[in-house]
Amino acid sequence: MKEEEPGRGVGLQLAPMDAAAREALRTFVESAVDAPEPSAETTKADDEKVALNLQERVRSLSAVEQQRLAAGGTLSERMVLERMYGPTVWETLLRNSRLTVPEVARIGRKGTLPRPLVDVIAANPSWLAAAEVQRALLSNPRASPMVVEKVLRCMTRSDLQLVPQQTAYPGPVRETAKRMLGR
Repeated sequence: MKEEEPGRGVGLQLAPMDAAAREALRTFVESAVDAPEPSAETTKADDEKVALNLQERVRSLSAVEQQRLAAGGTLSERMVLERMYGPTVWETLLRNSRLTVPEVARIGRKGTLPRPLVDVIAANPSWLAAAEVQRALLSNPRASPMVVEKVLRCMTRSDLQLVPQQTAYPGPVRETAKRMLGR
């Protein structure tokens, strides 16, 4: 790699080639130049087709296959699965070690999430350390007072000071935060 001008950058030096190898390389380069570039519309259409195929595939899964996919699927598969089947796959999703913090927060915000699953989220220290998950659990009406206190104890002092002012949180959450700040 050359650091200074002229010719700054990375170069490529080919080993000596015979006439047949040079011709093969020339043919390869010319075919690459002649190939049409995929347009943005084509790429977008292909992406939509893949997404549609994924949705169709997930829609046709049996209950056992849904659980298997929730336990080991890719991010896009888990997202489609959660959107389509929600409550039936939440528990399996929350037991998936590859679940990301935004996925946990999205599930944690659901007001219909059963209390035992709210407790599962609150029991995971790495999820509870994320501010996005903390906010999700505090805004969930099914979070028990024990979960609320646990989340508030994990928050930084500056974040805890903001909680009593946030009207998005239920009254008992704001009161608990005020009480904790008063100590």
